[in-house]
Amino acid sequence: MIATWIISGALAATILLLVVTPVLPTIVSATMVLVPLLAPAMTAFGLVAIGWLRVKNPAIAGPDPYPVEIGWLVVLSALVGGALLASRRRLPGYLVWFWLYIALVMVSAMFTSQVLLISLMKAAVLVTGVTTVFIAVSALGEGQAAAERVGRILEITFLGVTLASLPLLAWPSVGFALNSTGFQSFVSQPQAFAVIYSPLVAWYVAYALVDRRRADLQGLLLCVVGVAVVLATDSRTGLLAVILGLLAAIIASALRGGRAARRGLAALFGIVAVVVAVVTLAGGTAVDWLVTFVVKSDEADLSVESALSSRALLLELGWANFQQNPVLGIGFGMPSLPSALSVAAVGPMGIPLSVPIEKGNGFLQVLEETGVVGASVLLVFLFRFAGAALRSGSAAMFALWVGAIAVNMGEAVLMSLGGVGLLTWLYMALSTVGGNQPGQPGWLVLWRA
Repeated sequence: MIATWIISGALAATILLLVVTPVLPTIVSATMVLVPLLAPAMTAFGLVAIGWLRVKNPAIAGPDPYPVEIGWLVVLSALVGGALLASRRRLPGYLVWFWLYIALVMVSAMFTSQVLLISLMKAAVLVTGVTTVFIAVSALGEGQAAAERVGRILEITFLGVTLASLPLLAWPSVGFALNSTGFQSFVSQPQAFAVIYSPLVAWYVAYALVDRRRADLQGLLLCVVGVAVVLATDSRTGLLAVILGLLAAIIASALRGGRAARRGLAALFGIVAVVVAVVTLAGGTAVDWLVTFVVKSDEADLSVESALSSRALLLELGWANFQQNPVLGIGFGMPSLPSALSVAAVGPMGIPLSVPIEKGNGFLQVLEETGVVGASVLLVFLFRFAGAALRSGSAAMFALWVGAIAVNMGEAVLMSLGGVGLLTWLYMALSTVGGNQPGQPGWLVLWRA
């Protein structure tokens, strides 16, 4: 455990060094192209580093010295090529369903998309990135031993990010730079930090309370610290991801039966007891705070309209578009309002490299853009994907998967491969290591010697 803390402290110091140096993150991202060639098993963690660096806090590091979109495409292409050459593992068979989904949205975009080239580019980048993630994760190995290695890395990542974040709580001009109310740590905005940190918290809470044979004081304190940091972001989405992830872990432990089920039930009763005690001791103060947190208003209004006010228009537009185009949707990567389409960066030959869109909910985004046809195929893929995480044998890994997918209830990141989306896919893929035992990894085989 001492070694874990030493490594986590070194990681925290490295994170702070990277975010306070404007040019260093770019240099590190560029050097990641060597990772698949020199150390194939570390490709996934090279992607993790890139994901975090892509959303660094501009109040500390300033803007990148060159167009990030071009640099990102170069790095991603190099990772794809390197991982293809380096990996000798098999990819899970259910990935075919995701490829089928991409093929369908590309074909349907020819009939539905406002700008076909943008839809095709976004779909191509997404399938390339997601396939890279699965290739990188496959290089980590198979079976329970590989899952345990991933667990240790996740623990170090959680501790390192937490340790790097705590000093910034006392540095408001950086930690609360965007709006002075939500904690953004070393990330660009509070919501982004909540989305990529809360699945780690869900994993650690489930690991400390459910997977471990006996909870210790250190683990309980770290659970409290992790949840407190999520609450400091002022993000309902982040808190929801932690809660759903923990509930998923408890359900997974109940399905396994035996000691795992008893630990899950003990964790559930313990959490309920703590919540009841806090509410009882704090009285109306706790209720008022909860109402304010949920509705993001100082007035105790519990209406659904108030709770959804921050993204109500996006949800209404998305649902209206789906009702008008229920079969194939409005086109992959298209904004809910056609007039909102804006190309932020253009590459060689006029190819759009960055076309940001804002959606209020990732699941509604899939329905709106790809209709029932695309959503049905993606649902099959996600169902099989979740099954692999459940088979990993770790309730915490299932909590990580559920936490990562749950953030899409408040932020649409599943269909975007920016820094946040990349980390979301990585979390979900890492949670399945161990879900396919040696000799049963699927039938999609990469290059083999």
